Amino acid sequence: MHDDKDALGTSAEESTPPAPENTLLNTAKQRHAIASPADLLDLRLQRIGDYLNAALSSPMAEVAVLGGINADLAALELRLSQSIEEVLAECTSKCEYVDAAPEGVEMLLKVSRQIERGTRLANELARSRGKTEQIPRPHKMMPAP
Repeated sequence: MHDDKDALGTSAEESTPPAPENTLLNTAKQRHAIASPADLLDLRLQRIGDYLNAALSSPMAEVAVLGGINADLAALELRLSQSIEEVLAECTSKCEYVDAAPEGVEMLLKVSRQIERGTRLANELARSRGKTEQIPRPHKMMPAP
C-alpha cells in the first residue's frame, strides 16, 4: 500500500508517530525488496546446493570431492551460526553473552577457515588442470641422424 508519505512514514498532515507497518525499515524493504531472514537462509542453502552441483559436475574427481566436503562444511557452518545466535539470544546479561560466545565463535571460525582452504585447493587444482590441458605437450624429439 503506497501513499504520499516520505521514508519516515509521515505526511504533511500527520504529526503522530508512524505505525509499526510504516517504519523506515519496512518502507525500505518495500522499496528495495530487502529479503527477510528466512529468505536469506533459503538463498544461502540454495547457493550451497548450487556450489555442490557445480563441484560434482567437475571432470576432476579431486575437485568434486573437495566441493562436496566444502558444501557439507558450509551447511554445518550455517547451522553453527544459527545455534550461536539462539544461545546468544537467551543471554540475559552482558557477562552471559561474553561467556557464551567464545567457544561457538571459535568453532565457527575453524569451519570457515577450512571451507576457505578447501575452496582455494579446489580452485588451484582446477586451474592447474586447465593450464595443462591448454598447453600442448611437447613431442619427443627425434634424435639427429
